[in-house]
Amino acid sequence: MKRVSTALTVLALVGAASAVQAQSDPREILRGVIAQAQTGRPNPNWYGAELWQTIAYQTNYTGLYPQLAQLGAVRDVTITEQLPLPFGALYAMTARHARGTSYWEIGISTLTNRIEYANFRADAG
Repeated sequence: MKRVSTALTVLALVGAASAVQAQSDPREILRGVIAQAQTGRPNPNWYGAELWQTIAYQTNYTGLYPQLAQLGAVRDVTITEQLPLPFGALYAMTARHARGTSYWEIGISTLTNRIEYANFRADAG
């Protein structure tokens, strides 16, 4: 089993309202994040400025995470933990894919309505 761990970045509370605001279910937000990372088409309105910079740096400005693309389509997403914070929430989630599993921590700010923190590990199986 191949393991890949990638940290995206930590909280930065800047920005404006975005498409994330329209999606209140964090499982659906994660499905969108994964789809964007698998195709190399991240939506800048979904991410805080520091996280956006980190995605660009980590993907050599392509927006594509090959380790997620290799896992294939998402079959289901489960919230394993949730931590309410004064200005948002942190979620631990597991996404089952066609060819493996990815484990996520996502921080969504209620101030910016953007994803300000994300970390994942992809396990091909």
